Amino acid sequence: MAGNPGVLVKRMVYWCRDVSLGYSQSDRWDIRPGGNADCSSLVIHCLREAGFDTGSASYTGNMSAQLTARGWRRIPADGKPRAGDILLNDVHHVAIYIGNGQLAQASISEHGTAYGSGGDQTGQETNIRNYYNYPWNCYLRYTGIPNTAPADNRAVSSQSLNNDVESVISAMNATHVIFEYQGGLYIANMLAGTYTHIPNPQAFTDRVQALKRVGAKVAEWKHYTVTGSNRIGDIHAFGVPA
Repeated sequence: MAGNPGVLVKRMVYWCRDVSLGYSQSDRWDIRPGGNADCSSLVIHCLREAGFDTGSASYTGNMSAQLTARGWRRIPADGKPRAGDILLNDVHHVAIYIGNGQLAQASISEHGTAYGSGGDQTGQETNIRNYYNYPWNCYLRYTGIPNTAPADNRAVSSQSLNNDVESVISAMNATHVIFEYQGGLYIANMLAGTYTHIPNPQAFTDRVQALKRVGAKVAEWKHYTVTGSNRIGDIHAFGVPA
C-alpha cells in the first residue's frame, strides 16, 4: 500500500477544521461528521485514508512498532518537523505536523476530560494550532523503507565526530552514506541516526534502489574523504565499535 504524506495532512486538516468531530475515548472509532475520535484513532484513521498500511496499530503505545515496520522511521524530536511527520509521545499523545508551524490533533472533550458527546462542542476538541513540544519522544517520518532488521540498527554517536568528519558529512548533503568496515558493508541513515549492516551484494543493490525510489540521496563515504579510500579512523563517526 503506497501512502501519501500530503494526503495525510489534508485529511487531518479536514477532520480537525472542516467538520464537527468531537473527542471521546468511549467511541473513539466513530469518525464521521458529528462523531468522535481520540488522538491516536484519528491519526490512524487519516493514515488509512491516505493509503498507508497501519498494520495492527490501535493506540499510541503500539503505533511506533507497527509503523516503523511499514516504512516509517523514528526521528529525534529536534523541533524541526516536516509536513506529514507524526508527532509521537509513546504513552500519552500523537498529532500530525501539517507545515507552516502548525499541527493538527484530537485534543480533549467539551468537559475537559477523555469522554464527551458526539461532535465538536467547543470548536477545539479537534483542532489546528501552533506547533508545541508535548513533549514528543520522536517524530515518525515516512521513508518507504520498512525496518525489517531492527537488531542491526545501531545509534550513530554525533559526539564522536571530529571537525573534519563533520565538515565532510555536511558537504556530502546525503540522507544515507555507504561505508565499509572490516570487510562488511553498511548504510548509515543520517536522518534517523542509525546504521545497518548489509549482508550481501544483492541486498545492497536492492536497498540502494529502494532508497533512491523514495528520493533518498545516497553517497559513498570513500568518494568524499581525502586520505585513502576508506578512512578507517573516521568510521567511529558512524557508531561502529573499534
